[in-house]
Amino acid sequence: MTPTRISSKRDWTVMIYQGNGCYGKFDTHQIDLLELQKLPQSDRVTFLTQGHECYKENTLVRREIKPLEGWWNFTPPTETVKGRQNEAKQLADFVKWGMKNYPSERTCLVISGYAGGPNGMIADKKDGLMPLVDIRRGLKKGLDGKELDVLAFDGHWMACIEAASEFDGVTDLMVASQGRMESWDYTERFSRLLDEPEADSDTLASQLVKADRGQSGMSVLWVDEAPNANYWLNALMETCEQHGIVEGALDKAESVYHFKDLHSLVDQFTRRGVPENVRAIALETEEALSDLTLEQGALKEEKLGGINVGTCYGGREEGRAFRRATGWDDFLKSA
Repeated sequence: MTPTRISSKRDWTVMIYQGNGCYGKFDTHQIDLLELQKLPQSDRVTFLTQGHECYKENTLVRREIKPLEGWWNFTPPTETVKGRQNEAKQLADFVKWGMKNYPSERTCLVISGYAGGPNGMIADKKDGLMPLVDIRRGLKKGLDGKELDVLAFDGHWMACIEAASEFDGVTDLMVASQGRMESWDYTERFSRLLDEPEADSDTLASQLVKADRGQSGMSVLWVDEAPNANYWLNALMETCEQHGIVEGALDKAESVYHFKDLHSLVDQFTRRGVPENVRAIALETEEALSDLTLEQGALKEEKLGGINVGTCYGGREEGRAFRRATGWDDFLKSA
């Protein structure tokens, strides 16, 4: 079926790249589709999806979501393509297809599925997690010089400095969870946008955070600020190394699974008794992280700052942009 070209731009195109089918989780995949179909029809907001066809190897289905009656009735496929969701080419082609055929004033991309924070997302039974660098490669090719207004992640631990660093230049805002999470309820996440389709990117990002209700610690990150945050983090690491005060800092920082809350790590170097030049750089670093973290829905009963950092990596490609911009690897060896 050939998609109907929209001649006049709508307010928003929301694209959902569904990774759950890669790991055989078609039930979650189908529930997401049903939740999207419960949203009322709008001539100002378009919802598009791409995911694996149930139990069909290397078959991907694209849909323009439309409301349908009946619990197990799905929007018919708009287009079927061959490939796997954890391939950068498929991500690129989906983004390109959506932006070409459904132009709008603003664009939001949601990537859903198994996630590992700095280690990547969209776990595949065959290949494991899709690295952040491959996700970036797919986005850069699909966007062809443009930027997303909002890039959101429906998956664990993606609110991390490694992701913010990697996606600088492909999106304005990034919405992600600092902790573990349940799969999104898409009806709830996007119902406010349909009530207010003229919403700007800041408003949509804030709506997505508020819909989380503190369950997973959603954050809004302004990724344009990642290079400045990395500059100050690198300066702090180098100065701490020179003073020999790195050891023990990681242990004192708040933990999120096997990641560390970056704000609480930096806070260790603002305390009384720390050398004054270290403290001054740490305060500048805290300000840079605050500029990066525009909004934070903290995890219930936990004091976290909205963004994690990894403490171990499976290879050189994991967290590449952040690790290249800072002395984080050397810091970890001393910590």
